Amino acid sequence: MTVLKLDSAPKILSQFNNYARSLRAIGHDLTKLYPEDLEIQVEATEFLASGVGVTQPSQESVEHGSFIKKGWNRLTGKESKPNLPVVPRRGECFTRKYTLDDINHLDEIGLPERTNNEGKPDIYSLDERLRTVGRIVDACKGTLVRVVKDRNSIKFEYRDQNGHDHREEFTNLALYKYQQRFYSERGIYTFIDPWDKA
Repeated sequence: MTVLKLDSAPKILSQFNNYARSLRAIGHDLTKLYPEDLEIQVEATEFLASGVGVTQPSQESVEHGSFIKKGWNRLTGKESKPNLPVVPRRGECFTRKYTLDDINHLDEIGLPERTNNEGKPDIYSLDERLRTVGRIVDACKGTLVRVVKDRNSIKFEYRDQNGHDHREEFTNLALYKYQQRFYSERGIYTFIDPWDKA
């Protein structure tokens, strides 16, 4: 764990005291934007999320297009070529704000989905990855400052209960292993390290 000064100006303590819950709700809300790059800043009364999402064509248009193409090929007697995967287009920038009321509402909306998956969260999902960051900050009774996610890693800054500033970085693999260990201790997953020799 690295201790360093983020800036000289003291930050106002946030009203959010359960970052794991808050970040999970935000991650669930942002999942439909398919964010490749994401930054979440924490102010005293709100989370400010911004980033670049990836847009994907609707399933209806993909199915409709392939249905017509298959029908035409049957009529003309042409063999159809194998369908190539649809490559997502790079989307527009987005910005969203989340207050404590927004977090409570999103958490309530997401409850049915969380309780219907046999008690095993999808540890690859954005909401679960952000929740893990929140757990780390919550474990030291810290105050979250910022989270930055890109394709390969998650970086986050927080202030611990003694007022020391910290900056952490987890690669996707390191975060995945951390999540597996956490859930294996709770008896939800059996931890298997893919890099260990059998």
